[in-house]
Amino acid sequence: MSIDKISSDEYKHLGDVTSIVFLNDHIISAGGDSKIKVWDKDLKFIKDINIHEAYIYALAIDKDGRLFSSSCDGTVKIIEKPLESDEYSILLKHDKEIESLFVDENNRLYCGDDHGGISIFENLKFKFMMNIVEHVKGLYVEKNFVYSLAQQDLSIHELRGEKYLMKSSIPGMFPVTLFGDVTDGRSKYIAILTKDGKGISVIENGKQYPIVDVCESKHDMIITSIKGFNIFLFSCDYSGKVVKSKMIDGKLKHIASVITNSGCANCIQVINDNLLFVGSSDGTIKRINFK
Repeated sequence: MSIDKISSDEYKHLGDVTSIVFLNDHIISAGGDSKIKVWDKDLKFIKDINIHEAYIYALAIDKDGRLFSSSCDGTVKIIEKPLESDEYSILLKHDKEIESLFVDENNRLYCGDDHGGISIFENLKFKFMMNIVEHVKGLYVEKNFVYSLAQQDLSIHELRGEKYLMKSSIPGMFPVTLFGDVTDGRSKYIAILTKDGKGISVIENGKQYPIVDVCESKHDMIITSIKGFNIFLFSCDYSGKVVKSKMIDGKLKHIASVITNSGCANCIQVINDNLLFVGSSDGTIKRINFK
């Protein structure tokens, strides 16, 4: 396992890298410096995209290759062809801060805000809003099930047309991700953080949602991001440590780890079972190969 590519200091973000997405062999990153940057898969800088004037919280890519970005200015903006053009339009603008974005398997966009609302768009048109009450910092959607949380409990809702039904509430804190084998379109496991932010709770993704493992002190410092990919779970923390884990005999087991030495590791984007990109507080992006 190794860090095999690092972005150039000349073109790095000025401060935190906050989100990373992958599109057609390109990496797109966002930062607290209000910039969106495009890189090739070897982290060679291609261009800046300047469409926000404030801290960018999240990025998302849909199946048509459109880029969505949300900022503390209360907007969600769209670039139709981010690798070809910087032209954008505003999808959503209000006085709330949208801290989480997610595109589901049906190409619907979900925008979670700091007032507990989740705005849902289909074909770039507003469909309806879910009112979760709690600040939506963590958001994941799979097969009409919406998983959301912040500092309190994980809320699981089932969408039924433009109505939604509360299915479960589980103690923990953001972020949230799903991983494991997929049956009938649903992943086997849900992962969230324990209340101290250093451990990971693994929940069986089914009717009763039992907690099947609590891995206390999975990290020595607070975990900043978790991402599921196939049967693996990847996590990173304030120390810059990135960990690859897997459920073995009902327990979340450590497979491998890497220290980035770039300050806090803020966000990760997983490409395959062994390859991911991590964005850090020093403004750099690193490619990690777990082979």
